[in-house]
Amino acid sequence: MHISNRYFFLTSICRRFFTSLAILLLLVTCAANAGPWIEVGDSQLRSDIQILADAGVIRGPVSTWPLAWGNIVNDLDTSVSLKPFEMAALARVRRESRRQMVVGEVHLDGRIALSDSAIEIRSFEDTPREHSEIELSASWTGDNTAMNFQITKVDDPLDGKKWRGDGSYFGISVGNWMYSISAQDRWWGPGWQG
Repeated sequence: MHISNRYFFLTSICRRFFTSLAILLLLVTCAANAGPWIEVGDSQLRSDIQILADAGVIRGPVSTWPLAWGNIVNDLDTSVSLKPFEMAALARVRRESRRQMVVGEVHLDGRIALSDSAIEIRSFEDTPREHSEIELSASWTGDNTAMNFQITKVDDPLDGKKWRGDGSYFGISVGNWMYSISAQDRWWGPGWQG
């Protein structure tokens, strides 16, 4: 009888914990994930930025990711004559920049990813690296400072690291320079797949 009561008690605690975690994740995933960089993982946004670069709207390099929102936003006020699909891309990038560049608010985010087989050759998309992942992050962007603290718990990792800080950063802008300490994904060159 003693073992059965302990089992019931532990099962009840686990059920409450995971129910609370699921509710919390549902609430925080509605929040915007904002920051000073255009992160890897949104192929539509990347395509729109490439369209605008090809049209001469965005004048800086767009082949090294993550890109700085500040550099992109400075080029969006344009008088260049654009085709309808380029105008649509410009509208989408402007809308996303307004959503991402909110200053002074804390943004919470969460993600659960499950996969029956981890993808070894990765594309630009934000796909799971392992069979199951739970990720929580908190970010804040100020006038000259930005930070994101992100932690990921991985089940049965290939590299043996169950806890990861990938995606975390702390950065300070001084003039037109951004100094940062980070564990961010970097993509170099014009390729669309890794």
